[in-house]
Parts: sequence; structure tokens; C-alpha cells
Amino acid sequence: MLMRDDLLTVKVSAPPVEGSANKALIALLAEKLRVSKSSIDIISGKKSRLKLLRVHGLSLQQVKALLSGIIIL
Repeated sequence: MLMRDDLLTVKVSAPPVEGSANKALIALLAEKLRVSKSSIDIISGKKSRLKLLRVHGLSLQQVKALLSGIIIL
């Protein structure tokens, strides 16, 4: 996971079949942001590599702060 400006790059090992990659992404972000999975919505890009997400209850600044310094390759 790599955060640069307002863009977060994440790699998940789940295949993009029947939404499993999206579910893995949401689970990973929920864990890192310490929110429930239901607090994260995919606004656009459900079938694309580029996604727009909304995290209910956190501002962009709070998300950046929670993800800062986390690099998983």
C-alpha cells in the first residue's frame, strides 16, 4: 500500500472474480483505518482497477494520517 497525495495504490492477491478483489480491498482498508467494512463504499470503479472510495466517519485528512507511513509491497 502506498499513499501519494490523494491517490492510494494497493495490491491485493484476491482475483477480480465475483467481487472478491473488491471485498479484499475493503477488508484491508477497514483493518488499516480501524473502521467497519460497512463504513467503506466503492463509489465508482467496481469493475475497474481505478476506484473511488468513500469512508464514512473519516475525513480525507484522517485517512491520510492513518495510512501515512504504511508501505506494504
